[in-house]
Amino acid sequence: MKNRLERAKEEIEKKGFEAILISQEVNVRYLSGFCASHSGSNLLITPERQYLLTDFRFLEQARRQAPQFILYQWKHPTERDVLELVREEGIRKMALEDSIPFSRYRKLKESLTQVELCPLGGFIEKFRQVKDQEELERIREAADINDKVFPQLLAMIEVGAREIDIANELEYVIKKMDAQGVGFETVIASGTRSSMPHAVATDKRICQGDMIKIDFGSVCQGYHSDMTRMATVGEPSEKLMEIYNIVLEAQLRALEEVRPGQECRKVDRVARAVIEEKGYGSSFGHGVGHGVGLEIHEAPRLSPTSNGLLEEGMVITIEPGIYLPGFGGVRIEDLVYVKKDGGEIISQTPKELYVL
Repeated sequence: MKNRLERAKEEIEKKGFEAILISQEVNVRYLSGFCASHSGSNLLITPERQYLLTDFRFLEQARRQAPQFILYQWKHPTERDVLELVREEGIRKMALEDSIPFSRYRKLKESLTQVELCPLGGFIEKFRQVKDQEELERIREAADINDKVFPQLLAMIEVGAREIDIANELEYVIKKMDAQGVGFETVIASGTRSSMPHAVATDKRICQGDMIKIDFGSVCQGYHSDMTRMATVGEPSEKLMEIYNIVLEAQLRALEEVRPGQECRKVDRVARAVIEEKGYGSSFGHGVGHGVGLEIHEAPRLSPTSNGLLEEGMVITIEPGIYLPGFGGVRIEDLVYVKKDGGEIISQTPKELYVL
């Protein structure tokens, strides 16, 4: 945490700010280690000092999790407390996160009439793209849980079972593995429902002959994992095997392109070209991947319009797919660590079409 805080302070001085105000929970956690959902806590950071502003309910937790921060207990409506602290520090130029709600910006603008408010410019999110060793270890732990529970998940799939019951049982098993929980709403999409990229589990029952798209993740100490595999109840049709093999080839080709300095759009383009060559280009409508960390979807984005480059230390997904309404859909997704010499696949579950 100390290194992250020091980097933030260096950036504050470099950009000519006198302070930054952080209110996004994920950024509060990244910079301070303090994690409390829906607490409304803020960080006020200057080149010399750092404050954690929270209410009585979270003071003891904040002392334990963020000992390097000066605690400031909310006493008034939050903007008045910020005003008091800004005055005490003599701050005249303060940066706010770009995602701050307009209503809060307006209140701060009205309260801090002597302070120039500036956009932060997303440098915290930029820092978060490259993981340190502690972050990488948490992501590996979350991915390891995915790999360990996957065989149990397959055992839950049988004719007559409801998608929602499988998803609920999976969440229980993941929590029993010492994870905080699932990383997002689990996708168990069977039959023709699998053509919807993010079709969450419903009360639909599994039928003989169904293809099943399984997309799930775990969370360990705030860090996420993400994996998609495909299964079928009974022998797959010729068309399903055709689509599966196209998606697998697209994914393998994209994985070969993962390395520091590579254009994010190039990784997408390589996978997309495979699918387009086979005549299914219009059925692959999302980017080939995204960053994973404290959030399940974060920068960088790997899509046709991405402008960024991959950097050593990033953790991304590679997940091409083909989705055919009325038939079904296939996606194969791995979690990948960008190393100096290429991409390391963190997900260890074999990429095969599981016939149940």
